[in-house]
Amino acid sequence: MASDVVNGHQCGVEAILAKWRLFSEYFDDVHVKLEKLEKSATSHSLVAITTTSVTISERTMRTVFPHLNSDGQGGAEGRRLLNQLFVMRGSVRFDWDSATDCVVSIQSQSDMLTPLLRVLGTLEDVSLVFEGALVTPDCRLTSFGRESGEFDHNGLQKFDVLHPSLPRCTLPTQV
Repeated sequence: MASDVVNGHQCGVEAILAKWRLFSEYFDDVHVKLEKLEKSATSHSLVAITTTSVTISERTMRTVFPHLNSDGQGGAEGRRLLNQLFVMRGSVRFDWDSATDCVVSIQSQSDMLTPLLRVLGTLEDVSLVFEGALVTPDCRLTSFGRESGEFDHNGLQKFDVLHPSLPRCTLPTQV
C-alpha cells in the first residue's frame, strides 16, 4: 500500500486506520464480511463486495446521532434505533498503480439508508436521522452534521476536526 494512499479526502495509512478505529468505537458489534472479489476488466482495480453489520448503542446515539439525543431520551427516532442491528451491503474499491506496485486509493461505501428505512418506515424519518448525523447514508463518518455546511473544496464533509494531526490530501481542482 502506498504511504500516501487516498481514502476520500484523507491521505495515508494512519488516517485510514484512525477512521476505522473511530468507526469501531462509535458502533457496537462491527462485523465486515467479504462476499466476493471482482477484478475490473478496464482498470487496475479490485472491488470487494461486503456485508457490514453494526449495532446502534447508547454511545452511537451520543456520538453519531447527537441531534436525536438532545433531550437525553433520544426522541422517537432515536428510541426506535437503539439496540438495533443494521446489516448493510457495500463495497470497497482498491485502485492499483502498476508503476509503483501499490494500492493508491481505497474507496468504501455501505448502504445504511435501506436498513434505516426498514426500521423507521418513512423517508422523512430517515432524513431526520441523517440531518445532523456524523455518518452519511453511504456509511461514511463525517466530523460535522449535514446542516453545518462545513465542506472542503471538493464538496466533501470535513473529517479533520476529529483528527487534526492526520494529513489531508491535496486533490487537483476540477476545471
